[in-house]
Amino acid sequence: KRKKRNKNQNYRGKNNKINNSDKRQTLIQPSMCVLDLGAAPGGWSLYVSTKLDASKNGALVAVDLLSLDEYLQMQSTDVSSRIMENMSGNFDFVQGDFTQREVREEILDVLRRFGGNGAEGDIREGLVYPRADLVISDMAPNFTGDSITDALRTLHLCEQAFGFSVGYEC
Repeated sequence: KRKKRNKNQNYRGKNNKINNSDKRQTLIQPSMCVLDLGAAPGGWSLYVSTKLDASKNGALVAVDLLSLDEYLQMQSTDVSSRIMENMSGNFDFVQGDFTQREVREEILDVLRRFGGNGAEGDIREGLVYPRADLVISDMAPNFTGDSITDALRTLHLCEQAFGFSVGYEC
């Protein structure tokens, strides 16, 4: 039953986790600005795009090392076009390594463009650093096979996502 229901809803795999969490706690509101880190293959972004309302300034920013479109084309799916359709232009994809300063700056530029609803944001050195209302992340490092190294690298990515989300002074 579960597989059939997910297939009918066009949600896949891990996407069901965010779907279930959202149903229990109503995480996603129509007017939110959501940042999806580690977005490929696009399942979480697709789900979020169905919950946001562009007419209420809802916006989605997806980030991944892989090109979302190329990955999706390899998978013979139309997720990217469905996200665009759902978001009526309030969607942007940033390709790059989130741990690099230039990519984080690009993300901030996109959040500024969308108004970054949580957007009083963080004021440092006279500049406003907009924040997303919700950050979701499914990032993972390239695994080495050494469980301790892999765990530490995963934790480091989580810390970086947390620092970016709430401000590094936290």
